Amino acid sequence: MCYTALGAEFLYRLYNGKPIYEESPADSEPSDKEFSGHKLEWRLQLMLFALAFSSLLLFIRAVYRTAEVKLHNYQPPFRDS
Repeated sequence: MCYTALGAEFLYRLYNGKPIYEESPADSEPSDKEFSGHKLEWRLQLMLFALAFSSLLLFIRAVYRTAEVKLHNYQPPFRDS
């Protein structure tokens, strides 16, 4: 989940043109290096959508498995005797 949250923050900052830090006016060069909003290629958008969808499915599966283990009193196959 942490990886997904960091990726979402990165995409938010990329689309909105809000970097984590801004250069001071003395260090900056002409406006050709300014950070601005960015449009992603369609293949990259498709990959990000697939990544988000698979992350969602993994999260749903984790919740389902947790509930299944809790309801059925799961015992590991190997126990210390």
